[in-house]
Amino acid sequence: MELEQKLTPVLPAPPVIHEFDQFMIDIENRIEELFQKILGYVKKEKRITLSKLTFGLKKFEAIRIFLLVLFIASKEKIRIWQEEAFGEIFISLPLGIMNSNAT
Repeated sequence: MELEQKLTPVLPAPPVIHEFDQFMIDIENRIEELFQKILGYVKKEKRITLSKLTFGLKKFEAIRIFLLVLFIASKEKIRIWQEEAFGEIFISLPLGIMNSNAT
């Protein structure tokens, strides 16, 4: 008895997927670019909010920034915290990095 396999056509990925793929390819560059942007803000204000970093961006781009912030925090290059559940997310530099960038 022969088993017949039914194949269904695979539709092309939606454009958002292609954008996300390119984003992932460039992730290290984007991490460094965002870190430099955060450094610029934090030198003046000591801390910045995630909402300030994402102000005026479309939802998808704001999500990208949030992911990059998490990657940067995982490398211990920034500190992130919330003062209340579901509240604003604050970003600052760890003490060691702040002192080495104080020039």
